[in-house]
Amino acid sequence: MPVEFLKHSGEPEDQVLLKTRDLVFRKEAALRKKENPEFEALLAKVDFVWIKSAFREILIKSSVDPERLNFVDPELIISDNSIEDVANHNVMTGAITVNLDRIKEATSNKSDIGILQSLIMVLLHEEVHAFSRNKCFGYFEYDYEGKRKIKIQSGYTRHEAVVKGREEIIDSSHSFELFDEGVTEKLSRELVVSYFGGHTDLGNVKAVRSFYEDDDKVKHYNLGVSLVEAMMAKIANESGVSGDMVWQSIIRGKIDGENLSDNDFKDLFAETFTEKFIEDLARASGDNEMRANFMIASLNLGKIDPDLLTRIQKRIDAETRLNFNELAHKTTIKSR
Repeated sequence: MPVEFLKHSGEPEDQVLLKTRDLVFRKEAALRKKENPEFEALLAKVDFVWIKSAFREILIKSSVDPERLNFVDPELIISDNSIEDVANHNVMTGAITVNLDRIKEATSNKSDIGILQSLIMVLLHEEVHAFSRNKCFGYFEYDYEGKRKIKIQSGYTRHEAVVKGREEIIDSSHSFELFDEGVTEKLSRELVVSYFGGHTDLGNVKAVRSFYEDDDKVKHYNLGVSLVEAMMAKIANESGVSGDMVWQSIIRGKIDGENLSDNDFKDLFAETFTEKFIEDLARASGDNEMRANFMIASLNLGKIDPDLLTRIQKRIDAETRLNFNELAHKTTIKSR
């Protein structure tokens, strides 16, 4: 869905200001893209026509007008190896920024999957964020110190940020972030498998499925995906609705930008889970995925779907080993 820019009062922002800002940023992006020909060569190999068509199909399946699709074209996909994440979608600028160095580092963990394939996986994840309901409140409203208190809705996530100058975020908070990232990654994995299945020149699609299905391997937002899948199993069991229908409902909620802190959802979660579960879900973030362990443990999956519980436990063990090894490595460096 196109990003909606609103004032704190809820009124739409001035369209002239938005068009001017967009024009300036696009010119800057064009200059930055000239700085990394290696990245641009990889980007030229990505089938964006296929990707855009796949997102339109999702909207149609969700009974949403496909013309409302918000899609990040390659002109607004830039490389910046200074960012901390592998990639991110910036609601305020509409751009996707990719750290190619980090993608290269991560590629060594994916057997039979190269840099281009890894880039496609990352881009599809970020395009899902762009495709979600995105709103930005207070983008042009500065205080006397030249700061802006911006509120952002991206899918299920709610952000609040204090921004200095043009884009410098000096303070931020999130709610429902891990749940939204889990939904984003789960949907993007489905799209990746479809993409590779239709692009046989990229290699064997079985290698991609094998990578995703190997629960002993650490993967981006694996615990977020596990939390979403555990919640889906619980909802399906309690309601008698199929898992596919639950998943389609979650996708539609992401498209609509449903607010899980609304009273209707609080009541629903209290009936299906516990009153505390919705509070924990709001606090669970991508920076602390391990919080998901305790939430999953509270769902009593052993009685609902023991096979899923076994798979999730393997993912948790893999993440725990990674965290332990990273801590040991940092401790060793510190003691030298």
